[in-house]
Amino acid sequence: MIKRIISVRDFRCYQSWKPHRKAAFHRLNLVYAPNGTGKSTLAELLSGVPRDEQWSHGMRVEIQPGDDPSQTVTVDGPEHWIWDNVRLFNAEYVRRNLRFNADDGDTAGADAPALLYLGEKDVERQERRKQAQQEIERLTQLLKESRKERDSADREAGDLCTALGRRVNDTLRGKAPCFSRQFDKRHVVNALAEPPPAWAELHSTHEQDRALLNTASAEQIPPVDPDPLPVGDVLSQTCALLARTVASEAVAGLRDRPDHETWVRRGLELHADLDTCAFCEGDITPQRRERLDRHFDEAYTRLLRDLDESLRQIRRLRDRAKEFSTALPHEAQFFEDLREEYAGAAKEIHAALTALVDDLDRMSELLEEKKTAMFADLNLPVDVVPGKIDTSMVNGIIGEHNDRTHSLESGRAEAAERQFQRMLREIREPWGRHRDRAAELTARIDDAEGALRNNQEILRQSPAEGLDPHHLVSTLNTDVNSLLRRADLTFEYHGDRYRLLRHGTPARHLSEGEKTAIALVYFLVSLTGHGQDLQRTIVVVDDPVSSLDDQVMTGVQSMLVSQLDPLSPQPPCRQLFVLTHNAAFLRMWAKELTRGRGNRNPNKFVPVTASLHMMKSTRRGSTTEPGSRRPELTPVDLATKNIEVLESEYHRLFYQVAHDLLESCASIDVEADLRLITESSNSTRQLLEHFLEFSYPNQAGKFVNVVEHALKNEPVRARRISTLLNSNSHRSPDPEGKELLSDEARGAITDVFRLMNEVNPGHFDGMCNRLGIGEHTGMLLSD
Repeated sequence: MIKRIISVRDFRCYQSWKPHRKAAFHRLNLVYAPNGTGKSTLAELLSGVPRDEQWSHGMRVEIQPGDDPSQTVTVDGPEHWIWDNVRLFNAEYVRRNLRFNADDGDTAGADAPALLYLGEKDVERQERRKQAQQEIERLTQLLKESRKERDSADREAGDLCTALGRRVNDTLRGKAPCFSRQFDKRHVVNALAEPPPAWAELHSTHEQDRALLNTASAEQIPPVDPDPLPVGDVLSQTCALLARTVASEAVAGLRDRPDHETWVRRGLELHADLDTCAFCEGDITPQRRERLDRHFDEAYTRLLRDLDESLRQIRRLRDRAKEFSTALPHEAQFFEDLREEYAGAAKEIHAALTALVDDLDRMSELLEEKKTAMFADLNLPVDVVPGKIDTSMVNGIIGEHNDRTHSLESGRAEAAERQFQRMLREIREPWGRHRDRAAELTARIDDAEGALRNNQEILRQSPAEGLDPHHLVSTLNTDVNSLLRRADLTFEYHGDRYRLLRHGTPARHLSEGEKTAIALVYFLVSLTGHGQDLQRTIVVVDDPVSSLDDQVMTGVQSMLVSQLDPLSPQPPCRQLFVLTHNAAFLRMWAKELTRGRGNRNPNKFVPVTASLHMMKSTRRGSTTEPGSRRPELTPVDLATKNIEVLESEYHRLFYQVAHDLLESCASIDVEADLRLITESSNSTRQLLEHFLEFSYPNQAGKFVNVVEHALKNEPVRARRISTLLNSNSHRSPDPEGKELLSDEARGAITDVFRLMNEVNPGHFDGMCNRLGIGEHTGMLLSD
């Protein structure tokens, strides 16, 4: 069973086409499609387009092979058996199978040998079909096994490449730029496609490469600061401060006793706000304070401040010296043969740093001593000479290490490339076996597919057996006359040919309806007459009521239901598609659609077995461009009130006009938009005519007169409605899709709904509610 069409790449107006996302098929499927919307093309697609052996249209279809709805497969080629079980009735079938009004009295075409004459003997045809069928079964099984085996070979070849990709990631990642985290199966496959390098080179460099790859990666080492500790400025500053003296008016007792001087200076700070000595409780006179201030004047204070700042600088320099010592690179970071040399150079730096720290400590001690001898000139000892730290030897060793690091990375990358080639060599032979096997199976599959197509063509060209002419004569006479509801046509079988008589004389100039009726009866008989298992058959019927009147349409619908009803407990056929442009014929299927819509209530669940789809044609780009027309297939939810629209012509017209207006004015997307006709103005006029005939039966007659009667107090409005509907209702349908309504036409349609609401508001509201559009009545009545 065909569940849904997934997509069509290129087939007439179906270009890169996908149906509505909810479009799904069931056992019974009705498709309503106005002319020019792609209906007949859809019917051909449902039959698999048997004339397109290359499947150039690129259709993808989801099918249900058995009875379990959850078990589906996707078909994207002509070789699947389902296409042998599809039978299509359309205008082309009529043309190929029936030849009417022939000069020699023939009434059949080449595709129906029994209607023309009996050719080859049945036993010979049956033997060819039997052999072809057996070969199809053998080839189908062979293709299944070969594809499975090819998939296995491809999978095993892919697994080898996947495993090697992981191994490379584990052992070689980061050893060369190409072996990054993204290295995977694809890179292995590409490498296998390249010719391998000479094995002799790979073999001779194996040990060397292993040593390179196992050597720990060496990082680049940044050089050290060539002048890390600027001691020159601190040394000169210290010497200058030791030599400075204070030229103030010194107190002799304090000048000669530096410890007393320090004690008094601190005491002044503590007694700044006191007049009594905290030690002896004696008075601190202003004269005493003035005398001490002259001792500790500005020069004295400035020197003291400079000494403190210099001490802070020395402490910072001392800290930097310690940090520099610990920040030197560790010897383990260097290549092994450079470590000893670097250790010696680093040792010299450490010794120089130790000496520097000692000198800085001596300088700090002298500056502290200076603070107790502000009036004396001090000198730095000759053995305190902090020198500059020489880093040139260490930086030279670092430079050599970095140069060798660069060379090592380059050599390691080459070694990694060679090691990868050795790994490839390990899988190249089994990978090649799997790939050769896959190629061999692909060739076998191609040959089998070609043979399968040839045998399928034999089945199509050689009917299983001719239709029993005497049985067919009886069926034609009964069913055709039953359809046409008259008995003027009769069939006779004579000399391997059929003769068609009207009232006993050769029938000439058959009507299109008579031809369609004869072809349909022959089609239904042929479904079982050729040995076809009807219960496995998918029947597609495209517009079977073209050129038929209502009575004959009723007969066609009854015949299709009685002979093919897929909704019965024991369905005669597997699936039935009926496509039509005739709204009256569509309404005849309302009972079957209601029967197959199912029940969504979990307590009374009944699965859906029928579907209704609507087709329309939309534009893409300019309407003058070729291929601008695009079909749209939209499902109708049979569980909602939308099925009510099939009850009468008046219901259909009301629903269609209302939805056209709503879509045009508000751009809403109503779920069950049936779009039952292509001309909104024509439908609006028919709707209004029906309404006015029932509302004003005494005024029925000329359309303009009855409109003027209904709007006798509003002649301008009556004239506008009549003029617009008369001028637009007889236009030719737009072949590219539904006509876009002008603002004037929209206003006229709104006027019609207003008129209906004014004349009979209860009727208007009731129709809107019954058809499921009650919530939009305001939009129907507004400008």
